[in-house]
Amino acid sequence: MRIAKFSAFVLAGTALASLAFTSVALGASSDDAAAASALTAVGGVSFLFICCYALMFLIIIGLAIFNLIMWYDAAMREKTDYPDDNKSMWIILLILLNYWAALFYYFMVKRKADKQ
Repeated sequence: MRIAKFSAFVLAGTALASLAFTSVALGASSDDAAAASALTAVGGVSFLFICCYALMFLIIIGLAIFNLIMWYDAAMREKTDYPDDNKSMWIILLILLNYWAALFYYFMVKRKADKQ
C-alpha cells in the first residue's frame, strides 16, 4: 500500500506542475512565443507522466484486489482441493509472497479445482 500512496502523491504533484507550466505558457506575451511553446511542451510531458502514474496506480489497485480474491478463495476452499492437501502452505505463501503467490495459486489450485 505504500506504493499506492506514493503513486497518488506523485500523481498530484505532477498534476500541479503541469497546471503551473500551462498557466505560465498561456500568460506569456506573443513576443515570447518560443518560451510559451517550450512551456506548453513541458506541460504536455507532465500530462504524459500523469497518465503513466495513473496507469501504475490502477494496476496496483487491480493486483491488490486480485490478491484479496485469492486469499478469500484459499480460506474458503476445502483442503481436498489442494495438491497434496497443503492448504496451510498455500495460505502462508499467499500472505508472504503477495502477487506472485496469487498468480501461482490461481493457475495451480483455483483453475484446476474449478474445472473439476
